[in-house]
Amino acid sequence: MIFKCKMLGGNIIPISNTHTGKCEYCKSTMTLPKLDNEKTKWYLWYNQIKIFKKGGEIMNKKSPLENLKSFSWIYIIVSILYIGAIIICNFMPELKDGLTEGLGKDGMLSLNIAAGVYVALNLWYFWLCRRVADRKSEGTLYMILLVLGIVSSIVTFFTTKGAGRALSFDAIIDMCGLYFLMQAKKEK
Repeated sequence: MIFKCKMLGGNIIPISNTHTGKCEYCKSTMTLPKLDNEKTKWYLWYNQIKIFKKGGEIMNKKSPLENLKSFSWIYIIVSILYIGAIIICNFMPELKDGLTEGLGKDGMLSLNIAAGVYVALNLWYFWLCRRVADRKSEGTLYMILLVLGIVSSIVTFFTTKGAGRALSFDAIIDMCGLYFLMQAKKEK
């Protein structure tokens, strides 16, 4: 049993635990007729299968540029994490003493500078990403920086031994950023 939108004729996607649904095209909300539990269960199941089959197109009709704009917030989150790490490493006496003992004063300074650089880079990435999403830039510089970040992570991975041998969180974010950038470039 399929319910159609009265406005555009699109399928009505039911909203769980309600007797309403939204049109897959115009997003208008419609009241669905009350069905017995068995019919409702099969109707919901059918629509869930259809959603998964279309790869989430019904659930997420965002354009690649909108996806890129949403993704850009990850850079702000990562910057906040780096700032938090700087604060924790410098203001928790036990941790600060242990790091200073292990790294030395110069090592602690280098650690703080590196974290500050990562904060600045992530804020720059955010700005570049938003410019591409807002169609104010083609994204060439953003793409170059992402590729350099990925390459440096791969080089680090193959030249490091032991516990340090892991792809960094930043490399994963750079790969995701490159994917979203390529999707946005296809749309243009």
